[in-house]
Amino acid sequence: MGRFVDDLKSLFIAGVGLFGDGFHNISIGLVVPIIGYLYFEDKGGKAPTVSGDAIKAGLSLGMIVGQLLFGVFSDALGRHKIYSKELIITIVATLMVVVAPTNLGHDGIVAWLTVFRIVTGVGIGGDYPLTSSISAERQSASSRAKLVLTLRGLPGQLKDFREYFSDFKHARTLFAVSAAWFLFDIAYYGINLNQSIVLREIGYGAGSTPFETLWNTAVGNIIIVLAGYLPAFYVGIFLPDLMGRVRQQLVFGALAAVLYAIWAGVSDNTSTGGLMTIFAISQFVLNVGPNCTRFLLPVEVFPTRVRATAHGIAAASGKAGAVITAFAFGSIRDRIGISGVLGLFSGIMALLVLVTLWIPETRNVSIAQIEKGLLGEAGNSIFDESRSDETAISSADSVQKSGKGIHDSNTEVHGA
Repeated sequence: MGRFVDDLKSLFIAGVGLFGDGFHNISIGLVVPIIGYLYFEDKGGKAPTVSGDAIKAGLSLGMIVGQLLFGVFSDALGRHKIYSKELIITIVATLMVVVAPTNLGHDGIVAWLTVFRIVTGVGIGGDYPLTSSISAERQSASSRAKLVLTLRGLPGQLKDFREYFSDFKHARTLFAVSAAWFLFDIAYYGINLNQSIVLREIGYGAGSTPFETLWNTAVGNIIIVLAGYLPAFYVGIFLPDLMGRVRQQLVFGALAAVLYAIWAGVSDNTSTGGLMTIFAISQFVLNVGPNCTRFLLPVEVFPTRVRATAHGIAAASGKAGAVITAFAFGSIRDRIGISGVLGLFSGIMALLVLVTLWIPETRNVSIAQIEKGLLGEAGNSIFDESRSDETAISSADSVQKSGKGIHDSNTEVHGA
């Protein structure tokens, strides 16, 4: 019973952190138009593109810093010594965003919101590697194999990192998961940070008054979330163990590329209802696939001694993509239109599919096997449907006995 309560508590804390991430990232697309009406009345009630992009990008800039710093220090000092510190940063900075003064000018409100969203991002970014690593390691301890690991200081952790990624296979895997996350976030945040703009472009959200416009935009957001975004996660939860993490990312990434291409091709001659349907379906496909697996794969393909650092690098790469799309979306849309942007996103998702081919499948591979250096050497392939857990473990045992694996002898788990 005590173990169950501890697991439930960890699940709740992790869930709250990720809820905050999602809320801060997605809601800003609706908040920026409100900022325009409140602080830019003399500009027609619309914040300039650069100002809106700066506010949107602030969170992602901070998340890059948080993901890298908290990832490195949690590997070096221990997850539980660092965990919860990022939540304090997030709470304080969020409160500063909420209490933004009402008497600030144009530049003042943009600077205030951008700075404190950056600080909020540092806290939220730190939650990524910590939550994922702690969740994976608690699972391995309870249902797979209890690993006896010694926490090291920062110099030892950096030595482990250099040794592990000096192997080309490991470096290629880190590049692949980082590039996939980078490409995904360009398309994902390109749509979600600018969802109010997308809704307006497809004919949904306009109104005769500011209140009506905001109301229609909010309703449009709710429709897309309930029809595509939310159900995708409930479906996506069950797919990694049914079809494999890499296969899930490949299949649904390819479908997203096709859907964006179709959307780009029909955007000028399709009714609002038809475009809303394509929008909802594309959100479902994007979230049931890469948005589930891009967070999961960096946790599972690396051993404990470099897991949080590698996950932080991958997540920070993703946020670099989010920063790029936050700053570039408005300017590119002005040049090539929404159909051109969607075509660009289609090509980006196709690239995501290609780099995913370099990521080893982790289905039926335990955390213990990854620690012993067996991932990729035991025949784990996205094209191998016949492998069962017992077969994977049997192959792992044989590899272990022969002394071969993905880690050389000088990179095995060791004590301080």
